[in-house]
Amino acid sequence: MGVGQQASEQHLERFKEVLPASVLQLWRRFGFDGFGQGRWWFTDPLEWQPVVDAWLEDTEVPFPEQKWWCLSRSAMGDMELWGEVSGPALTITPTLAGYDHTPEAQAGCPTR
Repeated sequence: MGVGQQASEQHLERFKEVLPASVLQLWRRFGFDGFGQGRWWFTDPLEWQPVVDAWLEDTEVPFPEQKWWCLSRSAMGDMELWGEVSGPALTITPTLAGYDHTPEAQAGCPTR
């Protein structure tokens, strides 16, 4: 779409030990931008951290305690989360007021 922002060197440095190199390469190439006329977006995980924290506050998830990062979102608000321990493990679906951690929900997510 061309309306997003570049991924800064600070972003790349902060996440180089957390995310796969393929994600960092996508950030270098596309930055945090939308695709499909705004249907899907690479998100700035630092900017989206308060949203992730609000959704996960007091929510039990079937994973070890860890930091979660929103890497992408849909136009409907679905958020794909990357756990610093679990990798691509959660999808938050606000329209359903919940999350999904099934393998089917994670199909197509990059792995380390």
